[in-house]
Amino acid sequence: MNVIKAGWTETKHEVSHRLTPYFGIRDELSMQDGIVLWGERVVIPKSLQHQMVNRVHYAHTGMTSSLSRARECICWPGTSTNVKNFIEKCDVCCAFDKRQS
Repeated sequence: MNVIKAGWTETKHEVSHRLTPYFGIRDELSMQDGIVLWGERVVIPKSLQHQMVNRVHYAHTGMTSSLSRARECICWPGTSTNVKNFIEKCDVCCAFDKRQS
């Protein structure tokens, strides 16, 4: 939030390593009511990412649907990978997948 308020540095090498994944989209990041947005999607802090993955997959609707839900409203570096990994390890989805075979 501080970097968005103050302005980004000229080069990626001057930015904290935690912010380098956002450097390429820095012009698309904004803040509203203390929430960081990328376009209309909320940028989720690391401490809440697992909880958000759990929420987008709550209905166990599968990989495509969960990824679609995530892409509509949330983001962070590696969102898709995190969602895919979570679903691949989901006990409920794995149980139903084995029954389908």
